[in-house]
Amino acid sequence: MIRALLDTNVLLSGFAGLNSDRSTPGKLLQAWFRGEFTLVCSDFIMEELGKGLAKPYFARSVVEVEPEPLLSIGLLGQHVSITARICGVASHPEDDEVLSATASAEVDFLVTGDGPLLQIAQVRGVPIVSPVQFLAILDAGKS
Repeated sequence: MIRALLDTNVLLSGFAGLNSDRSTPGKLLQAWFRGEFTLVCSDFIMEELGKGLAKPYFARSVVEVEPEPLLSIGLLGQHVSITARICGVASHPEDDEVLSATASAEVDFLVTGDGPLLQIAQVRGVPIVSPVQFLAILDAGKS
């Protein structure tokens, strides 16, 4: 089974677009709910997700489709503790936290919509892919 760490921006967009056929992050969360891949998450990403969900836009749009996104991830996702520190690689220190979680989690992919992270391309052998690329990977695995 593919193991993937989804960056906060993908999770937020996914929960906001869960019922939209046009939302690639929404389609990714639907695939996760169907058991097509294992979602891995860290404390840092959960904290960022909680802050994002508290913003008015997400508070309105997400509640309509998923009343407890943090609970869903907490119950259904796999938690990773940071065992490998990545520092000074990303352009923002918070992105190094995401890279550290990726390196610690033994995942197959880091999925992000963050342009600077996508430019890094991989971290310790783990490919960094966009939501569109990851959806294509999942779809190819169904064939």
